[in-house]
Parts: sequence; structure tokens; C-alpha cells
Amino acid sequence: MKMEDQTRYNLISKHLSGETSEQEDQQLWEWIDENPAHFELFQQLVETYAGKSQWTPNLPEEIKDLTIPKVKEKRVWTKNVWRIAATVVFGTSIVIYLYLSTRIENTEIQTRAGEMKEITLPDSTKVWLNGSSWIRYRSKDFAQKRVVEVEGEAFFKIRKTGQLTFKIIYDSVELVAQGGEFNVENFKNKKEKTVTISEGSASFYDRRKNGLTIQAETGQEVVSVDDYGILSIEVSANINFDSWITGRYAFDQTPVSVVIELAAKDQGISISIPEKELRQQTISEIFENFNSKKLMGQLLVKLNARIEKKDRNLYLVRNKNS
Repeated sequence: MKMEDQTRYNLISKHLSGETSEQEDQQLWEWIDENPAHFELFQQLVETYAGKSQWTPNLPEEIKDLTIPKVKEKRVWTKNVWRIAATVVFGTSIVIYLYLSTRIENTEIQTRAGEMKEITLPDSTKVWLNGSSWIRYRSKDFAQKRVVEVEGEAFFKIRKTGQLTFKIIYDSVELVAQGGEFNVENFKNKKEKTVTISEGSASFYDRRKNGLTIQAETGQEVVSVDDYGILSIEVSANINFDSWITGRYAFDQTPVSVVIELAAKDQGISISIPEKELRQQTISEIFENFNSKKLMGQLLVKLNARIEKKDRNLYLVRNKNS
């Protein structure tokens, strides 16, 4: 079968862009089988197209200058081989393109255990990211859509921009606000997820089927739990929700178990306390200009205790001379 040059290149271009019908593909395979030179040209086109750094439906102009010598010999075996090869190369190109375009469009910022980062988003919203956490957002149109996903813990100081909303997606919940300050705690290894509203108000939408929609404001916290969604809205009694940013920890008859959990969480670790009496012991003290590591050290001295590692788990135990 013979094809005019322009028709031939249009058909190959359509095929490499995944736009050909079954009939057009059959036409292409028959043309490839006509001549080994057709086979070689098609091979060059596929390799060139797959190696392009930018995805485009137009084949490079220099390829069109290639000539196709007339060769009488027919190689029937090329038909099925190149159907497979073209499909593999084209499929691989699509995967690479989608991967790269997703990486370019999405920005993800992560922290290691014990690390903290301060971030300014494209709309001038400030975000503090606690250890072992990440946020992800689409950079291309962020200023218009303002949507951020978060896992771990992050404090948002949302810049108000007219009536434009800001969305924070965590677990199955979508927080929607126009401005305000929110601490989002969404650690994967903790069933309970909590948002504390330091300033402002927000709507919370559970995105699961039949999920709740609630409104909350300054001084309240919204609690959701894995597999159950939004469970409650309550007055926040946690005065240390932002201690990991401010460096100020205040305790008033607070059980050691709660204090240790707070200090450990901010370092990205978990510590168990086997002894019931030690767990229930209380602490009443204010620590200023402390990070979680320094706080943990001070607590160990105060409790005359140490941290032991056993079977990959960490335990708080009293010193033997206690």
C-alpha cells in the first residue's frame, strides 16, 4: 500500500499520540510491512518521539527529510514485532510524561523526624511544618484554587484574599476557610486527627459518604477518627497545641504520660511507659524557649528516669537508684 508523504506522517503522528482508530493502525502496519525501509523509518520516528523532553503531537521536522528507498523485499515478521515495540515505547513515553508533568505541577515539602520548617506558599500564607510531616499542593494555579494536602502536623496562618477560600485536606476531611490560624494534626500512625482553631472560623466537610459537615471557630477543636470521620467539636483544653512552634510548654497537674507523648511526638518517636505509677505522676511547670528534645532531657532529669530501647520499641523507665 502506498501513501502520500503528508498523509503518512500525519498517520504516524496520530498513532504516536494515541489517536488512531483500529482501522488506521491496520493501515499503518500494512505500510510498515511493505518495505524494510518503512520499518527503519518508523523505528527512528518512534525512538525520536519517545525521547523528546516535551510532549507534542508534532514529529520533529528533521525526521521528515528522511528518504525511503524502494526495496522489493518484504519482511512479514516486522508487523507483529513492531506492533509490540511501538506499544511498549509509546506506553512508556506516556508513563514518563505523566510522571514528569505531575512532578512539575505538584510541589511537595517534607520534614524529617525532629525537624521543623517554615514555608511561605504562593499566596503568602505561612505554614510551619512539624517533624515527620509533609504538605502537597498544585503550584501551577495555587493562587486561584488554594488547596493543600497535609499529613503529620502543620500550623497554617492563612492569608485572607477577598472571598477566595483556602482548603486544607487531611485524612477524609476538607477544612474550608477564608483566613485564620489552624493547627492540623494528622499523623498516619494515630487514629485520632485534630484541628485546633487558634483564630478565625472554618467549615469542615467529611468527604466520605454520609459524612458530617460542621462549623467551628476560635478556641474550638474538631476531632475525627480513622474509619469514623468527624466525631466531635469541642472547646480546646490543649494549651500546648502550638508549643512545637512557640517553644513554650505549660503543664498544670498534667500526667507524665501526656507530657512524654507531647515531647516524643515532636521528635517523630513514640515512647511507652510500662509502670502505671510513673504514667499517672503529674507535672506542674512552665518551660520557656524549649524545643522538644530539650524538654525531653529536662523531663528525664526531673523524673529521674531514662529511655530504653527493646525490640525496636522505646520505653520510659525509672533509674535503678530511684
